[in-house]
Amino acid sequence: MEEVPDVDFKQIWSSLAPSNVKSFVWRLMLNRVQTKTNLRRRHVIRDDQSLACSFCQLQDETSDHLFCTCAFSMAIWRMVLGWFGVSIALPSLVKALFVQFPVFGRCSSKREALVTVWMATCWSLWLMRNRVIFDNGELDAGLVLDLIQVRSWHWIKAKRVNFQNSFYEWKLSPLACLDSL
Repeated sequence: MEEVPDVDFKQIWSSLAPSNVKSFVWRLMLNRVQTKTNLRRRHVIRDDQSLACSFCQLQDETSDHLFCTCAFSMAIWRMVLGWFGVSIALPSLVKALFVQFPVFGRCSSKREALVTVWMATCWSLWLMRNRVIFDNGELDAGLVLDLIQVRSWHWIKAKRVNFQNSFYEWKLSPLACLDSL
């Protein structure tokens, strides 16, 4: 069984993401996000309703499955890591992924920006999940990656005045852009 790492919640609250996203990630780290299994535990979903993952329909929708081990989510994480030119083994726990993701940022401002990208990824996955459930939306990995790139660029640009990179530069070479921080 994978060891659950300690999460430094200061990283969440000091990130460059909007406060609603910080709150969402905080709840995610505490396993308090409204996944189907959490809704069943709170008696919001009846016993006869399906707990199947909104993306793959193969396993129960837990936080760890929805954000880490679901094939769709894993594909998104690989795309994000590929965008950064990084290849790492993906852990099966949300907390482990949070702790592991910013390790290739050498300085604190770079790590802060990487945490922001991580948060944009989780937020974008959550919004895609809700789109599938409530709007009968189709899964679209390319759209999710585009939204991760746009959101993270906007959030970093809004909070860091020394981040002067264009969206084109950000999309083309994010690590080079983070070197300016």
